Amino acid sequence: MFGAAAFVTELRGKIIPVECTSQEAAMKHKRTTTKTILVVEDEVTVLKLLTCYLGQYNIIEATTAEDALRLFIDNNCHIDLLLADVRLPRSSGIQVALFVRSKIPSVPVILTSGYCMDDLSALAYADLKRLVLTSVVIFQKPFQIELLLQTIRGLIGSPKMAGTAFLKTSSATSL
Repeated sequence: MFGAAAFVTELRGKIIPVECTSQEAAMKHKRTTTKTILVVEDEVTVLKLLTCYLGQYNIIEATTAEDALRLFIDNNCHIDLLLADVRLPRSSGIQVALFVRSKIPSVPVILTSGYCMDDLSALAYADLKRLVLTSVVIFQKPFQIELLLQTIRGLIGSPKMAGTAFLKTSSATSL
């Protein structure tokens, strides 16, 4: 997924060092995990960072709601968790979550947003309420990556792996 072993990116004015070792990149294709996460994020840099940090899981990447739904269906409507940005071009992560939940009612959903949730349109807020707010976790960007990882482990557990993932991160990395 990453051509380079390490890179530094500027995201919303913050410089974020990310180092995926070449061992980690090689392991990504050899993993035998049973946990799959559909990650829907329209900012490619954020998507790649999330993919890097979540590399111990099987990751399905999408940059649009349409791609996410197509990939979800192509994966036989099986995922263990949906991680989606609220605002996407021509749609929303909320709409993706509603569709996924129509097929898998109990799938955990994590929504992320760089915008205040109070700014949602009435329709988007009504859709969010249909997801049942008690079963949706919402992260306001920027967020601590370790908190996201802890939340994911709490929702779907640790991935079952044949080997060890190699991922170096700084302890205070925000996304």
